[in-house]
Amino acid sequence: MDTQDDEEVFLTTRQVMEILGCSRQNVSKLRVSGLLSTYLKGNQHLVSATEVKALLIKRNTVTKIKEASNHG
Repeated sequence: MDTQDDEEVFLTTRQVMEILGCSRQNVSKLRVSGLLSTYLKGNQHLVSATEVKALLIKRNTVTKIKEASNHG
């Protein structure tokens, strides 16, 4: 197995902003609320790419549920 497959990928706040399509303030709110956990490297908060992916899946699921309830 390739060792790179086992390594966790971490994203900067700017990368998270771009992926989620939100502001720095919203990323900070997600961090403070515990929806995204981070670790501090120097003066930079890094976020697990796995957590960002899980948040996107959750957000998409909630959107689909809301859409389904509005149509039925």
